[in-house]
Amino acid sequence: MFLGMCIGWAVRKCNCAACVSFVRCNDDEACGGLKDACQDGYCDCDIGFRSNGLRSRRHALKVFCNIEDCDPRSDLGSCYGLPCNPGICICPPEK
Repeated sequence: MFLGMCIGWAVRKCNCAACVSFVRCNDDEACGGLKDACQDGYCDCDIGFRSNGLRSRRHALKVFCNIEDCDPRSDLGSCYGLPCNPGICICPPEK
């Protein structure tokens, strides 16, 4: 078993920056995975956030993005399909 730590900004929190509005899409994957963000061939992150219970992207930035815990093993549950923020993991040298 490895014992170490992960460092970085907002590690294992929801990464809302993965969704970029106005990008062409065929499905939500092109919109960073945000559920219901692909609308009529283009990503609309605001609609994606609203369909998942947030009022707007601005509201998401205040109460959800880089704040909400993220489980990378969860399909859509923890971040509405958005990925987790990565970190840099550091393990101590073996003795």
